Amino acid sequence: MDIEFEARIAQLLLRAARRRKLVPYGSFHAIFPPNLPLNRRYTALEKATSSICDPRLADYGALLSTDSGLPGPDFYARFKRVHAERYYAVLGADRTRKLKLVEKQQFAREAREQVYRHARAAVADAPEDSPEDVPRQTEAGAGGFSARPVCNTLLGVALVAGGLLGTPGAEAQEFSLFGGGSRASDANTYSWAFNYQEGLGQYFAGSFSWLNEGHIPDHHRDGQLLQLWGRIPVGNPKFVLQAGIGPYRYFDTTTAGQGGSYSDTHGWGVVYSVRAAYYASNRWITQLQLNRVHVQRGPDATSVMFGVGYQLDAPDTPGPRDRAAGSATKVTNNEVAVYLGKTIVNSTSSPSALGGAIEYRRGLAKYLDVTLGYLHEGSSKLARRDGVTSQLWATRAFLNDKVTLAAGAGVYYAINENENSESPGPGAGKVSGLVTIAGSYRFTQRWDARLEWNRVVTRYDRDTDVIFAGAGYRF
Repeated sequence: MDIEFEARIAQLLLRAARRRKLVPYGSFHAIFPPNLPLNRRYTALEKATSSICDPRLADYGALLSTDSGLPGPDFYARFKRVHAERYYAVLGADRTRKLKLVEKQQFAREAREQVYRHARAAVADAPEDSPEDVPRQTEAGAGGFSARPVCNTLLGVALVAGGLLGTPGAEAQEFSLFGGGSRASDANTYSWAFNYQEGLGQYFAGSFSWLNEGHIPDHHRDGQLLQLWGRIPVGNPKFVLQAGIGPYRYFDTTTAGQGGSYSDTHGWGVVYSVRAAYYASNRWITQLQLNRVHVQRGPDATSVMFGVGYQLDAPDTPGPRDRAAGSATKVTNNEVAVYLGKTIVNSTSSPSALGGAIEYRRGLAKYLDVTLGYLHEGSSKLARRDGVTSQLWATRAFLNDKVTLAAGAGVYYAINENENSESPGPGAGKVSGLVTIAGSYRFTQRWDARLEWNRVVTRYDRDTDVIFAGAGYRF
């Protein structure tokens, strides 16, 4: 089993080196089962790097990256052991002091450049029919090796050839907040959005957004949209122009034309977007975006928004990343969470109430979760409702698996449903749709804090926003 781990680590590092990329520690740890001790993980790392090249020539472990962009303590411990003369020369007279930040950056930069040069030379010297992810060892690095590292590399070749290993690349995920102005029906209003974007190659990306179009006269409209983007750098990799298009599932609280005071209208539309983005060296992104919204029923709208984004894993160079990293394990195993928050009825008066929920979450696949829960929306001036919920979730983990983001969709069966108002009328069914965006921060291996924004989608003008904060226990 350890030999397989070493082969997977070697492949991960070789691919990064060939592309002049870094590998987040989260991707490294995802190779192993959660209960494997750290000492075995780092022993496997050292054996994997030695199977590629003599660490005195190039330490491929230098490509591992923390959130700061620097390697972890394991790299500096190896550097001190392998390059003792160089290490103590930098320390100077005080040989017991800790490395300064600028010294850590210098060692990491030098070690990574050695790795990139070694990978480039190995690929150039390799036979045409050899796998591109497995550079040959140089003669200088092969002299003192045992048979085991060679076996590890050969196993890695076999696994790659057989398609048994994933193909993790550089992290490509970005999360952004946008805000600005919108114009529709000859009126001006505000507009804002949450946006998650993931690279689909050098020139393409996909995104999920929750767009709020503000208060157009007689319309309060928002919803979720998926977009496919084409993107191209202009001048340098930091400045990128993008154009996107995608479907928009909107929810519109309108002034009712007949009878009742309001109506919750649902429909489909299309959003066309263009965006200019500047990627700073510290992972922050500044953006300017123009949207054109076209819907089935209701006024079309045009908005201009300014955005601030963040690259969710440390990049090695400024600019957008080509693709997101793969994961060897599921983001979620099992989790129980409890929530408390506020329910807001989507009406012209927006009455609110205190609500709560309990939820069980289980990972079905790497990026797919399922939940079963009980939702209590509280008692507002218009209605009181609670019942059973179930959703499927697309989920991702970032920042060394400390942070997760997810989007879910499913059903809500109302066990108790009581109307407190005669208008717009009694309930027309117990089954409603449920759409949710969520995030969590993992304080420990077991405990996390969670945020959720739920949209209950009804057929009888009782849509609600249920916004919760809570705590979860993972096992």
